[in-house]
Amino acid sequence: MTGTDGGIRLCQVVLDCTDARALAEFYRSLLDLVYRPGDEPPQAGADDERGRDWLVLRTRDGAPQLAFQQVETLP
Repeated sequence: MTGTDGGIRLCQVVLDCTDARALAEFYRSLLDLVYRPGDEPPQAGADDERGRDWLVLRTRDGAPQLAFQQVETLP
């Protein structure tokens, strides 16, 4: 994506990981970020469908920051 000055602007970093929910929770706590609506952890004991695929953390004002993509193995 292009920034307002015509330069390149980084919009979001995506991390491949074998436990997307655990890594997202770590960075959420460390950086005081919030989940994109719908990506919040499920109720205790409920299925975590999104946590097995793709999660997004944003700043409190809604700017995307980090995404976590579930993979089976890391290179």
